[in-house]
Amino acid sequence: FEMQPGTGSIDGFGYINYVCMTKKLGLSVNLNYKANGQNIYQEKLSNSHNDFISLFYKLQYKEFLFYPSVQANYEFTEGLKIKNVVQENTQVNSLLVGPGLDIYYKSFSINTSWQFTTIENVRDGNLKSAGRISVGLNYSFSRKEK
Repeated sequence: FEMQPGTGSIDGFGYINYVCMTKKLGLSVNLNYKANGQNIYQEKLSNSHNDFISLFYKLQYKEFLFYPSVQANYEFTEGLKIKNVVQENTQVNSLLVGPGLDIYYKSFSINTSWQFTTIENVRDGNLKSAGRISVGLNYSFSRKEK
């Protein structure tokens, strides 16, 4: 629900991100809230939040930086409302936990995670999450080389 294009509504986002690190051990906390508007067809995605925490460790080998991590991701939304009635099978209330690994080399980074569904409220007969695998490739245009 966080990334659905074309709903025809005006939405608002709020983000809080905090990263702290001491020597080689770090913690990242990311809280995201999305307030959704209603489109001309009286359809509205319910307001939602996605909360993420990662405990990571920094390792270096030559010019490579490795950040193995343990991550938890909580997602919640009541689902899609049409004329203010929540549609069945559109709710999300799940906690995913798993390992991750970020690799940095100069201005490039690869971010990976493998999250397993640990808690999920699903009604009988509805689809269940099998977890997720995420892979990201990034390039930093502003990084100054040492």
